[in-house]
Amino acid sequence: MLFLKDVINVKTNVEIIREALDKLFADAGYSAPELLAYIEKLEQDNLALAGEVKKWKREALRKSGDRSGMSTRLTDALRE
Repeated sequence: MLFLKDVINVKTNVEIIREALDKLFADAGYSAPELLAYIEKLEQDNLALAGEVKKWKREALRKSGDRSGMSTRLTDALRE
């Protein structure tokens, strides 16, 4: 028997989740294609957001690197 705790993990493979859903649908005797479409949309949104986060992190690192050229007194004043 497949338990949800066995399937859900931080680094869960998408294919394992789909197989688990297919098994649940088969066991229940019905399927919900709209659920699968919704999950795919969430996956795409997640990838897009992860890309945005990476971009923002790079931007923050780049901006923080710009301060290193400032004088120590100015950097200290900005911290306060």
